[in-house]
Amino acid sequence: MFKFQFVYGDKSYLEFENITKVKYADIIGEEIIVLENEILEHKFPLNADLYLFSKNSNNTASCNNLKTISVIKEE
Repeated sequence: MFKFQFVYGDKSYLEFENITKVKYADIIGEEIIVLENEILEHKFPLNADLYLFSKNSNNTASCNNLKTISVIKEE
């Protein structure tokens, strides 16, 4: 499982824990699904909304004014 941290241009941030799957649409609108075993090595785009899934939650992180994405492996 992974923790995602999103930092925006106004210094606000979002944090999501226990993430096991991420979905987003690429530049041509094709759905990309990143599973748990691929998350740490995947290059997530800053220009696409990300949909993050855990066992108990479903979250959306907007790409509007997004500056950084951090992905941390949870122990």
